[in-house]
Amino acid sequence: MCSPRHCAQQVNAGTVRLALVGDVHGHWSSEDAEALAWLNADAVILVGDFGEEDLELIYKVAVLQVPKAVMLGNHDAWFSLTARSRTRWHRGTQRNAVRLGYAGGVAASKGVEEDSQGSTCYDGVRAQLRALGNAHVGFGSLRVRAASGQELSIVGARPFSKGGGDARWRDVQAFYATMYLVQSPEESARRIVAEALLQPPGAPIVLVAHNGPAGLGSAQHNICGVDFSPNEGDHGDDDLTAVLRELAAAGRHVPLVVFGHMHQQLKGGGQRDMVAISATTGTVHLNAAVVPRGPPGAWRVVRKEALLRSADSGDPHRLVRRAWHAFSREWEPVVSPRL
Repeated sequence: MCSPRHCAQQVNAGTVRLALVGDVHGHWSSEDAEALAWLNADAVILVGDFGEEDLELIYKVAVLQVPKAVMLGNHDAWFSLTARSRTRWHRGTQRNAVRLGYAGGVAASKGVEEDSQGSTCYDGVRAQLRALGNAHVGFGSLRVRAASGQELSIVGARPFSKGGGDARWRDVQAFYATMYLVQSPEESARRIVAEALLQPPGAPIVLVAHNGPAGLGSAQHNICGVDFSPNEGDHGDDDLTAVLRELAAAGRHVPLVVFGHMHQQLKGGGQRDMVAISATTGTVHLNAAVVPRGPPGAWRVVRKEALLRSADSGDPHRLVRRAWHAFSREWEPVVSPRL
C-alpha cells in the first residue's frame, strides 16, 4: 500500500483533496506540519483564530511547505477589531509606557489607536498579513491545480469576522474601514462577489470564511447557532449569505463553503452540527472548528494505528480520511461534494 504522498496517480479524474484546519487557538506544534505534509492534500485550508495576534505561530504557518489558503479570524485581530479590542491595546501600551519609563506615556490626543512612539493598534494585524502574503485569501483568492488535473478557485470571504450579521457591524465598522476601506456589509459582499466572478468559468469555487453564513438555523446546535447566550439565535454573517445568493443568480455554483469560529463543543454540553447542505443549491457548508483537535502526540499514534488497520484495505484515501479525522477527534464520514 502506498502513502498519500505517492498516490497522486491513483486519484480519480476531477477529484480535489483538501485538508481543513479549524480554529487553532495556540495549539500548534511540529506534529501539525508533519501531519499536513504526510496527507499531501492538493491544498490546505486554515480558517483562522490562531491566537491573540500570535505572530510567532503565524510565522510557522507561513513557512508550511504545502499549498495553503489562510483566513484570519477575530482572535487574530485581538487588539484592533472592536472598540473593546482597541481599549485592550490602549491599556497595554499604557502599562508598557510606565514599565519602560516613557515620560509622555500614551498620547491621549491620539485616542486609543496610536501611542506616543508611533505604534498603532493595527500593527499586529498588518504584521500577520505581511507574513502570510498571498496565502491569506481574505477578500482575495487562490487558484489550485489538483493532482487529478482539476482546477479549483479558493475565494476568501471577509477576514477577521466575529459573526452576528449586520446587527453587529457597528462594532467592527472602524476596523474594516481602516484596514480594507470597506464601509458596510453590502460593500463587503460586493467585493467578495467581484473576486469570485473573476475566477475561470470551468473552475469550481470553494468559499473560505472564518464565520459561516446566516440562514443555516438559529438553534444552538445548528452550524452557526448561538450557544454563548441563554437566547439562541443565528450567528451567521449576512454578507456571506448575500454572496452565495448573488453568485447563484449569476450562475456560479459554489459546491463548498468552509469556515470555523463556532466550536463543535457547545457551551453547557453537547455538540454542534458541523455540516449543513443547502436544499436549493446543494452547497455543502462545513464547519472545521473542532477544538481542541487532539492531545499532544496524538498524530504519530493515530498515523501508526491507521496504517495498521488499513494495511489491507487497498484504499489509501480511506486511510487518509480515517487518520485525519481521528486526529481531529471527528470520526464522522467526510462529506465529498462533487466539484
